[in-house]
Amino acid sequence: MGRKFFVGGNWKCTGTTEEVKKIVSNLNDAQVPSFDVVEVVVSPPYVFLPLVKNSLRPDFHVAAQNCWVKKGGAFTGEVSAEMLVNLGIPWVILGHSERRSLLNESNEFVGDKVAYALSQGLKVIACVGETLEQREAGSTMEVVAAQTKAIAARVSNWADVVLAYEPVWAIGTGKVHSELRKWLHANTSPEVAATTRIIYGGSVNGANCKELGAKPDVDGFLVGGASLKPEFIDIIKAAEVKKSAFLIFSVSSFSLPCLYESFLDLGFVSYSAPETKFMVFDVCVSMGSCFSAIIKGESPPRNGSNTKYAGKNGNDKSGSSSKVSSFTVPSTPRTQGEILQSSNLKSFSFSELKAATRNFRPDSVLGEGGFGCVFKGWIDEHSSTAAKPGTGTVIAVKKLHQESSQGHQEWLAEINYLGQLSHPNLVKLIGYCLEDDHRLLVYECMPKGSLENHLFRGRAGASYFQPLSWNLRMKVALDAAKGLEYLHSDKAKVIYRDFKASNILLDSNYRAKLSDFGLAKDGPTGSKSHVSTRIMGTYGYAAPEYLATGHLTAKSDVYSFGVVLLEMLSGRRAIDKNRPSKEHNLVEWARPYLSSKRKIFQVMDARIQGQYSSSDALKTANLAIQCLSAEPKYRPNMEVVVKALEQLQNSHDNDGSKGSRGENPQRVDRSSSNGPKYHRKNVNKAPSGKPASYAGPYMSPLRT
Repeated sequence: MGRKFFVGGNWKCTGTTEEVKKIVSNLNDAQVPSFDVVEVVVSPPYVFLPLVKNSLRPDFHVAAQNCWVKKGGAFTGEVSAEMLVNLGIPWVILGHSERRSLLNESNEFVGDKVAYALSQGLKVIACVGETLEQREAGSTMEVVAAQTKAIAARVSNWADVVLAYEPVWAIGTGKVHSELRKWLHANTSPEVAATTRIIYGGSVNGANCKELGAKPDVDGFLVGGASLKPEFIDIIKAAEVKKSAFLIFSVSSFSLPCLYESFLDLGFVSYSAPETKFMVFDVCVSMGSCFSAIIKGESPPRNGSNTKYAGKNGNDKSGSSSKVSSFTVPSTPRTQGEILQSSNLKSFSFSELKAATRNFRPDSVLGEGGFGCVFKGWIDEHSSTAAKPGTGTVIAVKKLHQESSQGHQEWLAEINYLGQLSHPNLVKLIGYCLEDDHRLLVYECMPKGSLENHLFRGRAGASYFQPLSWNLRMKVALDAAKGLEYLHSDKAKVIYRDFKASNILLDSNYRAKLSDFGLAKDGPTGSKSHVSTRIMGTYGYAAPEYLATGHLTAKSDVYSFGVVLLEMLSGRRAIDKNRPSKEHNLVEWARPYLSSKRKIFQVMDARIQGQYSSSDALKTANLAIQCLSAEPKYRPNMEVVVKALEQLQNSHDNDGSKGSRGENPQRVDRSSSNGPKYHRKNVNKAPSGKPASYAGPYMSPLRT
């Protein structure tokens, strides 16, 4: 995965209120590459930080031009890192050439400032660079290495550091970056050298930005005077040059998952047809040549098929996502006996569950899929024995197909995790049955079904599911985020691996709970940064780096959360082949709209029009953008996501909106002459064909 291009605009000590407003307006109106291609940060003078932060487009961020070396106090004229955090300013520029040369800030002092800012949660643009005299004396690398060494001696985690090579009063060529990266490799670590962005802070402008941006070790720019001019937009667009370079396949990055995804996009492999055949490719890459051959095509096993359930016949008419799977068998970390003995679950006999579901009668089926069927049943709340229909506790019984071998592994994984984990936003697993060839799971009943049903199956005349209001969508998003936050916490340390709308279930009060832990994995331990595993999940939701490498982290779940959040905003599926070709992939289609205040409403679900404020829509879209970053390290963790959604909910409550279903909402006014008029298209036209029938709350596509 390449380093994301970075463009910083240092406005220095210039500008009036009106000039700043004009610059911000020009930036907001500009069409630039999406956030996953380029990260843009502008740095106005201190007095304008709140103004710029509150009016700037959500995909651009703001940096301070300096901060003090320690906690605030009796330091006249300084601003502390804590103050910037309190204002919501995420970035700060430190060690700028003017402060080094004019204010005599030493290497050690700059290093201390960088370390303290990072410790307070700020991200840092750390500047290094030589003077003209030092360059002419041939000591460029000696000077730059000493400056970088002072930072490296105090910083162990470089994830939030961008290194800006910024020569003083000199016109740079961009050639120092390669040597600087070699220094990082030798003196910090190969990982730091490979992932840290080194940007160019010399004399960059609209004329030379593309040439400089194409250099392999130049990851962007820190722009001075040109950032105040229209050509700053051209400099941002130079990121496309770098993006094009990354499209060239290299031997080290070529992988089977990438090939498989490409063939899906090209239409060689169907997303939804049950008869779809998997293709296994043996790829040999030698001297820049790629030789590939189709070894064989065979029908996938039932549990790993690309079928989508849509009621009892299992036929998919929704054009939804498909299962992505590699072709190796996972290992079980504990034996079956250890898992069953350590769980806090009731062991049911087959006859008990047979009685509870009235002999698994067809009219008690809640849903079905490749894994098996889910039946509605009743048990006595005290004895857990079968009860008469309509009495006792309502349960949902998932009955595994007896011929499903891989389904047994997922059945066991479900017991392994839900048998030990407990949280208000995880579905409760009551018990299981393992008797002869029978394998069943018993859950609490979630009467409102899945989020997928409410988002997508209330269209085209289906009456069972009502579309969720804006308020309820945000409530569900927060509940689901809390569930993921718990899984990622030190207490659980679990990677969910299959976060999608169909796995988010709603109880009678619309509380959301995560279900279906068949693909969950223990998170990395010790010094490991990821878990290497077979590639499984659902196409359209799986993170790109996971598809490319099989490396799984908690940030993989964060990406999937971003996809679902986008589904809730738009009312569209992650993958929908019934839409025009350019709109098949929701994330790719929506990106340009999410980063524009004028276009965001073209993404929003028409069914909730008037139920939200423009501010809430933009804040939620910005959160989705961050979660969907192509680089995992730029995605927020789920704790941050939860806090953002809580703040959004609190601000909405404080505005006086009433009810959980959107009554008396704060409306978005697109007709007032006092503000911009947003023109919307009807982007929610229902796909052709008959509506999908009720699939039941426990039927996860492709695996249940």
